[in-house]
Amino acid sequence: MLRDIIDVQYIGAMTPPGGGNNRVDPRVMSLYDVFNITFPSKDSIQKIYSSMLKKHLLEFPEECIACID
Repeated sequence: MLRDIIDVQYIGAMTPPGGGNNRVDPRVMSLYDVFNITFPSKDSIQKIYSSMLKKHLLEFPEECIACID
């Protein structure tokens, strides 16, 4: 029995070739949109996680909130 699958999106991730990772054939890569996202800086990571902690610890005692930074 055949089924129609519609409105499906694929997401993939890969590391650079080397160390056991093979190169991806350019014909396969031409079927996808390629985005390169670099790792965030230390300051950005600090801001992201401290914002999440501040939101999570709103109802905790002041001693816990003071330890966020």
